[in-house]
Amino acid sequence: MAEPLLSFGFLVNKYFHEAAYFKNISKAAKKLNMKCIMFRPLDVQFANGTLTGFTFNLTSNKWERSTFQLPHYIYDRCFYGKDAASIQNKKAVQKLKTQQNVSFLGYGFPDKWKQYKTLKTDPFIYQYLPETEYFQHPDQVYTFLQSYEECILKPIHGSSGKGVLVIKKEKETLFLYFFIRANQRIVRLKHFNQLKPFLAKRQVDSYILQRLLPLKDKQQRPFDLRILFQKNEFGQWIMQGKGIRIGQKHTYVSNLSKGGSVVSLEQWEKDIPRQRLNHIYNQIEQLAHHLPQKIEKNFAPLFELGVDIGIDLQNETIWILDINSKPGRNVVLKTDPARKTVLYEAPVRYARYLQHSLQTGVEINDLSN
Repeated sequence: MAEPLLSFGFLVNKYFHEAAYFKNISKAAKKLNMKCIMFRPLDVQFANGTLTGFTFNLTSNKWERSTFQLPHYIYDRCFYGKDAASIQNKKAVQKLKTQQNVSFLGYGFPDKWKQYKTLKTDPFIYQYLPETEYFQHPDQVYTFLQSYEECILKPIHGSSGKGVLVIKKEKETLFLYFFIRANQRIVRLKHFNQLKPFLAKRQVDSYILQRLLPLKDKQQRPFDLRILFQKNEFGQWIMQGKGIRIGQKHTYVSNLSKGGSVVSLEQWEKDIPRQRLNHIYNQIEQLAHHLPQKIEKNFAPLFELGVDIGIDLQNETIWILDINSKPGRNVVLKTDPARKTVLYEAPVRYARYLQHSLQTGVEINDLSN
């Protein structure tokens, strides 16, 4: 007897966001007897449990609009800003998470400050976290500059390097680095008081303040290691891939949206002494083995994680720079294109696992524990 047809929802802010990705997921879903629906949060009619969205017709190779029942499983790929539409979308998603017979693959993360406060309570994770404060007053920046000479402000809700502010002190001069679209702007200031207007704008929003770590290569390019974790069809955390992101020379972010590029570890490590690499890789391996499980114990259930790891080559240490519950896949696709089929199938295979667990009442334990 054939298994019943399950519906798989792809939740987006705007229609056809990540359309190519969703098209490939739809192909994978058909093999597993699942129907895919793309929809927005405000498309849902909570009164009758229906929504108006799109499905991809694999025969005609076209998107088709129709009305559907709420899907059994939802892959949330919504991203929020400060605008009114984002606020409405976020409220609708929260309500959607309370609906019966609807399960999300992952339930997301709190902001960066809440992440830090929670994760620092774990001794294993804490050793890899940079010193962090919640930014409330310019005097905090002054204190950091007295100790470290370089610091960085990050929006607690930010991603892709948006809104990042770097402050560097050289003798009696302050240099302020920030991004306008894809270009880095530099402002030179002679006195700390001249910096306060820039910092006052950050007080209106929410930022964290950190020491700027020495994470550049010999060419003075910022770089980090991005690791993509996902759960497989047995509910186990696995590493789907990893790669080095390299930013532009004399800048401070390596995000691809800010002009960064991707290289494989094999390409990146060519000019680095093997002994130094071995020590760094041992730390990365330990972190990768434990981190997803430890994170999930502190937060809601998750399906995937993008973890950005800073590598201090001089001191042979690593740092957790950012953890994202809605990561992209470009690093893996660029460094290991052969894994694209695995990446396209992963969300629907994990949804099948969730369905199996629901039907049998049995979860398959993560073998890495």
